[in-house]
Amino acid sequence: MGSGTESLPVILMSGHAHAWSRAAFATAFADIRDGVVTWRISALMGWSELRRRYHRSLLGPFWITLSMAIFILLVGGVFSQLASTSLRSFMPYVATGYVTWLLLASFVSDGCNVFIAATRFLRQMRLPKSTFVLAMVWRDLMVFAHNLPVVLIILAVCGIRPTLWTLMLIPAVMATAAAGVILGLVLGMVASRFRDLIPIVTSLLQLTFFLTPVLYAPAHLGQAGDLLYLNPATHFVGIMRSGFLGEAPSLLNWLAVLGMLVAGGLAGFLMFVRFRARITYWV
Repeated sequence: MGSGTESLPVILMSGHAHAWSRAAFATAFADIRDGVVTWRISALMGWSELRRRYHRSLLGPFWITLSMAIFILLVGGVFSQLASTSLRSFMPYVATGYVTWLLLASFVSDGCNVFIAATRFLRQMRLPKSTFVLAMVWRDLMVFAHNLPVVLIILAVCGIRPTLWTLMLIPAVMATAAAGVILGLVLGMVASRFRDLIPIVTSLLQLTFFLTPVLYAPAHLGQAGDLLYLNPATHFVGIMRSGFLGEAPSLLNWLAVLGMLVAGGLAGFLMFVRFRARITYWV
């Protein structure tokens, strides 16, 4: 009897230690490495899911592009009057901010469902779990690419021309995509374990949209606008918008983005080490 009660904490401690063992770190790293190496599988899965979503649809994912164009034209026109700003200068600001927001919001919402939606694959196939996260990022980037023509047309009509600073759009997109991978890993694991997170995140996204400088500039709020820089989305919108507009990027925005990627990447990897083996059971 005594030996049985003494063995229970030993078993619990050994299980906890195994979760942080060198083998657990190696397995998690190998999963991510294999997911990156087999990126073609992720791209194919992302494209297939996009086609499935819009099967038998006349415009397919371009419905999103059409709705985005209508939103930018209507809301941009109204807010330009409220802000007493010319439509020619305000429309590019709204277009570049909104297309970036849609990408960020899709990473968050799709990230919550990334493993839940892949339940059948997780239980029947031996694929790296990171493959599903990368497929989600690929899919959302393809929708982002579909939306780009609207933004480029607005920029051209409003007289925005490319500059050397426009090249900064490339690392900005890469940084935003990296954030999508981190969000997919973290939110995917947490939402698989706690399903209540999904409606909570959906509600928070609606609120966060109005706390992100998409339809207005922080300067419009005076001193209160400084609080917007506590919102992570503000910095991602900032680096993307400056690239689209061909303007010098904000050093604060880039430092904040890089800091969040390092901290979030480390936290996400440690979570993946700890809970990777449980994902299949949670879904």
